[in-house]
Amino acid sequence: MDRPTVLLTWHGRFAPGDSGSLLPLDFDVPPETGALALRFRYTPNGSRDQDRNAAAVRDCAARYLRESVFDGPGAVDALVASRGLDRNVRWIRNLFNVLLHDPSGRSVGRWDLGMRDDPPTVWIGPDFASPGFAAHAPAPGRWTAAVEVWEVFTDAAEAWLEVTAWPALPPEARMPAARPRRIAAGRPRKVARVRAPDVLFGEMHSHTVHSDGVWTVVRQAERAQAMGLDFVALTDHNVTAGHAEAVAPAPITRIRGIELTTFFGHFCLYGIDRHVPWYDRERGIRITEAIDAARAGGALASLAHPNNFGAPVCVGCRFQEGTVPYDRFDLLEVWYGAWAQRRTEIVKTLALWDRMWDDGLRPIAIAARDWHGPGQEDTAEVTFPVTAVQTTDNSEAGILGAIRAGRAFLTRGPSLELAVRTQAGAGGVGDTVSLGADGTAEIRLRIRRPNAAPAVACLVHDGRAAGIWTLPRRLDASHEWTVRAPGRWRVELWAQDGELLALSNHVLLRRGRE
Repeated sequence: MDRPTVLLTWHGRFAPGDSGSLLPLDFDVPPETGALALRFRYTPNGSRDQDRNAAAVRDCAARYLRESVFDGPGAVDALVASRGLDRNVRWIRNLFNVLLHDPSGRSVGRWDLGMRDDPPTVWIGPDFASPGFAAHAPAPGRWTAAVEVWEVFTDAAEAWLEVTAWPALPPEARMPAARPRRIAAGRPRKVARVRAPDVLFGEMHSHTVHSDGVWTVVRQAERAQAMGLDFVALTDHNVTAGHAEAVAPAPITRIRGIELTTFFGHFCLYGIDRHVPWYDRERGIRITEAIDAARAGGALASLAHPNNFGAPVCVGCRFQEGTVPYDRFDLLEVWYGAWAQRRTEIVKTLALWDRMWDDGLRPIAIAARDWHGPGQEDTAEVTFPVTAVQTTDNSEAGILGAIRAGRAFLTRGPSLELAVRTQAGAGGVGDTVSLGADGTAEIRLRIRRPNAAPAVACLVHDGRAAGIWTLPRRLDASHEWTVRAPGRWRVELWAQDGELLALSNHVLLRRGRE
């Protein structure tokens, strides 16, 4: 090949009824291809009809609040104002993506530039690729560009795709202007968190420039260290391109992950190094099969933000119950985002967590800020929770192994130590302990806090409050309960104003012969 050759030219028209559909487009890559260029765009990017937008946003807010304790007169208006949803009133986006597969079916990357009016060309070569794509020698054979039609909010939309084969990467392919991200942000705020021995703080849900985040992998790691974090799970949308950058020495432990982003919900997978397709070439949805394949390879699967806003505020973000069985999830994002911003869905997901355990499932609770950039970093007014993992091993395997065992608590700052002792044994969160012959257990809670503001600790048995302790005005305090019932026990720490401060996973008590 001695000159660029166009391999695919496509143009499509779409209506709102096409939202949530797939369009696989095949093209043949000839031998001796040195690089591929992918150019995709669509128009309009969204709607600026404020009357139409306002009605859709209010309906979305009403669905978000429905069946929650926070619903009531004026609640929709308050939510729209407090969450800044007026920006959606000004503009609601249409949303398309393109996922590229090589002849083996392996994902090469995902086009995620829908916010750009004039998106740049994506380049893929053997030693370089644009953000969101992995460096990849273009193997000859049949490739597929799968157009994902997420949301057509306007009356109509058009999209264009062109794929070109090049003999080699041209010099302009390596220019940083391929995806400028100039973000004015100072050093991130470091939250006062109590450090306990053998406890690591981390973020379980993050995005970089390889999907719709603003930080590079390296800069995100630097900011995580400045925030006092020990690990960050990299969960870009349907791509693992950032993992290649994460192998370099970093100030934090990087957990390899991916957010399986689908029309029916989002699912984070941890300990995984490649994308698992959630639909087949016949446009069939295979989300459960994709999760099963990842778990069979040792990955942990998490149900992400199940009670988030839905379309058009967050297209595909809200889990559609019944599409994936709950028994496929090892983890659950129980505490998603800051309480001040997300209390409605946090309370709903706490209730879901208990229902899952009532049904015999045992998902482990994790916290997640869904870190895209400065908007999910702590401020003086808003503090995000972290997942605190009890382990002496700060490797990816050590951290994920401790989470899998349930040895974790979620916190804005306080440290929780929950210990159980019976005549038959002892343990802590994540453990199962037998009741002794006398049928009693001593549950001891130690709380260390960065400040001594008024707070109460609630002992929770099988999802119901079983004991309340009003904390003394001390930074380090302990309390004991004597209990007699088998089942699951956890502790929740609440501020006097009703804000969640910390939450433990469960310790299980069972009768000797159970």
